[in-house]
Amino acid sequence: GPDPGISPQTPQTTLKPYLSPSGNPSLGPSTQIPDSTHQPISSMSEAGIIINSKTFIEMDSALESVKDEIDNKLFLYKTPGSQWVPSTVYRYDDFIESLQIMASEGVAGKRFYIGESNVENGHVYGLVNIAAFLAQSMKETIQYDACDENSWDLVGGKYPLSNACGQLGQSYQDYHCSPEEAHMECPVDPQMSITAVTHAKWYGAPGPLFCGPKTDEQPFSGF
Repeated sequence: GPDPGISPQTPQTTLKPYLSPSGNPSLGPSTQIPDSTHQPISSMSEAGIIINSKTFIEMDSALESVKDEIDNKLFLYKTPGSQWVPSTVYRYDDFIESLQIMASEGVAGKRFYIGESNVENGHVYGLVNIAAFLAQSMKETIQYDACDENSWDLVGGKYPLSNACGQLGQSYQDYHCSPEEAHMECPVDPQMSITAVTHAKWYGAPGPLFCGPKTDEQPFSGF
């Protein structure tokens, strides 16, 4: 079934509201996600209607009112010294931009659920969904200040380079999407080389995961 927090695309929609000269939200000529690489969104498009909806505007306003608390009290990671400090990877501005895109445009026909439009305080349903999503994100990534997988599987007391290919006996390149999502699957490129951006910060933690083809100089991965 659909992932938690994702709802099928429906005609209901929203992003940052267009502000009329009076400062009140309205359906203006166009609105744009605050990202210079993103195409302008017409207020009359499905995504534009979502951005300008009452539900989205109220949800966005509630989040904006606590943006500093989100950055300084919620998006925290644990340092090797067991101190909780603001994340260098997860920040409010990036979060809200991503939320706007996922709520209005979505991915693969699914959008992030932002609440109900036909009930009082319907945006609160969306805020609860965001809270659940962030709780899972904290468990998986934010507390480590990482967006890439960490190398953590010890083999013989060491962290093998092959952790990039799969940990706990897994083989990542042999995974396949379900039939209904097979159209999103990328073919394996045996010549591709890639290095993770983030890695664990605990004492003795290995560096970023790296994956690449075998060479004469490096016929096997090692440690």
